[in-house]
Amino acid sequence: MASTHDPRSINIIPYLKSTIEKLAEKQMKNGLHVRFLENCLEDDLVLSGLRLKLKIHIGNDETSKKFQESIDSLLKKVSLEICDRLKEVHQRKAIKLGNELEEHRDELKSIIKESKKEKLMACQIAKLQKLNKERNNYTGQQETIALQISNEKSKRSNQKPKESAKADEIFILIFILKQLNKKL
Repeated sequence: MASTHDPRSINIIPYLKSTIEKLAEKQMKNGLHVRFLENCLEDDLVLSGLRLKLKIHIGNDETSKKFQESIDSLLKKVSLEICDRLKEVHQRKAIKLGNELEEHRDELKSIIKESKKEKLMACQIAKLQKLNKERNNYTGQQETIALQISNEKSKRSNQKPKESAKADEIFILIFILKQLNKKL
């Protein structure tokens, strides 16, 4: 018996937990009652509520006594049969409750699993957003560095070509080292 509740509903989890507890209690009670009835049947005991009674008085005392004993014996067999049928009813009920219990447990597990997936997805999205932000910052830093290098090159463009190339390399290395020191 699957629930028709929206899995995102806040009240579904407590509802399912409560339902599972109630079903488990009912199943346990039915199981205990089945076991009790089995014990009664094994010991040939009839519960007082299930005991059928019929008192007959026919003719003389001895005939009436024999007839009453046979009726009592027959009534005891019928009462035991009723007890056995009652046990079967409780067994079927316990099985049905067990099936409902498993369905509700599976539903609860799937909702919890779905909830965990949603939380995990939200966490992963947050991490991706953070990485994108860091990448954008890094890209912006690279553009700034490239701009600074090009500005420095334009300043040094008045130098001789060989000296300018060496100066550019040294400047770039120094600039990169400074940037690395800032990050550390």
